[in-house]
Amino acid sequence: MERYGCLIVGVVIALVVLVGIVYLWSGWLNRPVGHIVGAAF
Repeated sequence: MERYGCLIVGVVIALVVLVGIVYLWSGWLNRPVGHIVGAAF
């Protein structure tokens, strides 16, 4: 059970970090140019 607990905690932390990076990255790109975001996604 401990392995699954560590795995779940790791996945949650990874998802939070990923969402934060994507949020900041998209926020950064939206200021100078909005076209790159449309091309990327």
